[in-house]
Parts: sequence; C-alpha cells; structure tokens
Amino acid sequence: MEPFKIFLLIFICFISGIVLWTMVSSFLRVRQSLSSWLQTTGRVTSFGINYGTPSISYDYDIQGKTFTGTKFTPGPMVTYPNGSGTSFPKSFYLHESGQLRFPPGSSVEVFYDPENPGDSALVRQMPSGKGLLIVVPVIAFFVALYLYLGWFTAHLKVLIPSGAVIAGLVAFNYGFTWMRRHWQTRSFPSVKGRLLQAEVVYSAGGGGSSGNSGGYTVSVEFEYEVNGCLYRSQQLRDLPLTILKSSRQVVEQQVEKLRSDPTPEIFYDPTAPWDGFLLRTNLLGSLTPILLSIPFLGLGALFLIRNFYGSH
Repeated sequence: MEPFKIFLLIFICFISGIVLWTMVSSFLRVRQSLSSWLQTTGRVTSFGINYGTPSISYDYDIQGKTFTGTKFTPGPMVTYPNGSGTSFPKSFYLHESGQLRFPPGSSVEVFYDPENPGDSALVRQMPSGKGLLIVVPVIAFFVALYLYLGWFTAHLKVLIPSGAVIAGLVAFNYGFTWMRRHWQTRSFPSVKGRLLQAEVVYSAGGGGSSGNSGGYTVSVEFEYEVNGCLYRSQQLRDLPLTILKSSRQVVEQQVEKLRSDPTPEIFYDPTAPWDGFLLRTNLLGSLTPILLSIPFLGLGALFLIRNFYGSH
C-alpha cells in the first residue's frame, strides 16, 4: 500500500473515531442524566453570546453548598471548554418568539449528578448534531480520495482550481454576512458596563510579527446590565477578527487602553441584548472575507479557463 494511502486511512480512522466517541459519550451522558440525576431549583446569574456561541452561568444549592453550573446539556465535558459548546441550535436557549429561555435573574430547573453535585445541566437532551454537517462531508471526501486516488491524481488540473473557486465563493458569501452585521451594529445603542478581564493571549499559527508562526490577540470579558438583566460577554468587536494576530507590543498597548477604563461603553443589539461588544470594526475590517475571496476566485477561474481552452 502506498504511504499516502496509509496516511489517509489513519487520518480517516482518527477523525471517525473522534466523531463516534463524541456521539456515543453524549448519548450515554444524557441517558445517565435521565435515569439517575436529581433535580433542584437554581438561578441564572448571567448569559451572553460569544461570536455565536452561547455561554451561561447559574447557581444552585445542594445540602447547604452553592455550586455554579455553566452547561446546557450533560454532554461530554471535553466539548464544553467555555461551558456551552459550539454546535447548539438556538432552540436550546431561545423560545420561538426570540426571547431567552433562561434570562438572567430567573429561576431554572437544574439537573445534577448526586455523586458529583458540581456536574449539572439545564436540558437533558443530546447536543446538536449540526457540527456533523461539516464533519461528515469532510470524512466522505477523504474516503473517496482513498478509494479513487488514481482518478483524483489524473484530474488535479481541474480539481485544484475548482476547489479554489468553491473556497472563494464560500468566503465571498461569508463576507456578505459580515457586511450585514457591520451595518446593523452602526445603530446599536450602548450602556455602561464593567470590565472583568483584559489580557494578552498568545496563539500559535497566526501571522504575528514576532518572527515565528504565532501571534498575539486581546482576550476580554465584561458584564453589563440591560432592563435589570445581567449579561456577560467576551466579544471585543462586533465581528470575530481574532484570526488576525499582532505583535505583543501592539496588543499590550490595546490591553492597557482597555484597562484604563474599568467601566467601558458596551454596544448591544436592542432585539437581543445578550449580544454585546466593546468596539466597532471599521469598514476595511468588515470587508476582510470578501477581499480574501478575490485571489481564490480570480486564480481559480483563470486556471479553469486556461485548462478549458488548452484541452480544445
């Protein structure tokens, strides 16, 4: 067997194993919570959205001791680095009317493991399988690549530019969502909040200017109150520009500026006040995905046209 095909087989097994383990462990956790977990009343202390990912915090008392929960479902602990996971549908935290199911300050039913009271959840359901919409096609592609490697190799001249065009179209479409968000946030109201954290975070694999493959970004956390409800967020800007890295010196200056105002102005969506952020992105920043799509679309289309006329 060719070394490349061996690598593909190992990769497919590895990714498939992770997906299978996540689904099975989620099912077992939900089944355990339905059969043996107890129920008590708690109180939601804060709620927020961090670039599409909901985060929640709630307190509950067990035998005179107060615990803090941050999970919506019992799913695998490793899938909740920030307490919520990333593939939850809005139905987990919103009613059909668009109102929060668990607004800050409200009483909620909390389900907890009697053998480990700190392990709790608000909903005893399977986490959303929305992430599989991305994972399954990726696995299917690599399986096809493994089975028909010869065909892929023979058609590289068409497949590579076609892939570039598809990637460009995806980025271009994503750019329109950024532009829509950019113009919507121009009219968002603001309220005074409280800065909880502002620090420099190093991230490997970014551009950076420190001479290596990593870079630095700003990590923030703040809270604010709207109509008597307390919300907490980690959104520095209205758009997720955290993929853009900077030098440590530049980021340290940004952090010092943020720390100089412990009660900053927080912009929020009046129709969804849990969607709050500190800074508005400029027009050039909102155009980033569209600008990045242009080379993919241009080069991909150029090589496709060249291959078409070359074959005729």
